[in-house]
Amino acid sequence: MGSLQRFDGHQDHPLTRLRHELDRSFQRFFNEPLFSGEGFGGRTFLPALNVEEEADRYVIQAEMPGMEPDDIDIEVQGNTLTIRGERREERREESRYHLMESRYGTFQRSFTLPENADVEGITADSKNGVLYVYVPKDKSREPRKIRINRSKP
Repeated sequence: MGSLQRFDGHQDHPLTRLRHELDRSFQRFFNEPLFSGEGFGGRTFLPALNVEEEADRYVIQAEMPGMEPDDIDIEVQGNTLTIRGERREERREESRYHLMESRYGTFQRSFTLPENADVEGITADSKNGVLYVYVPKDKSREPRKIRINRSKP
């Protein structure tokens, strides 16, 4: 006996069939070992990031649930900022997982900083599983307007 399917009057429309086939193709593609982490010896973790520009600084937010500041390294070399670390899995011998969607492992994210970044003034905070990296702007490196003088004939 077949499984129950939702009735959709548009199910036989060519675009609907194309969308379903694309969905299945993407699902197969992202279930390949490279994307599931199996190709790296385990499930991989890659923190979600937001990069925001404010008037006087850039703010990088990285979601790192369950990670302590000691698990994260932030480094600046030249104009490249690198955030790396490892999210470790805590397994209990007496437990058995029925579903596991959490990702674990080492990660590294690098950013090329803009020319007006003050690399000496970079700071970082961690709050509620989110890492905040603050990159102040160097006001002396901001563009300046050049006044055009009127020539006298």
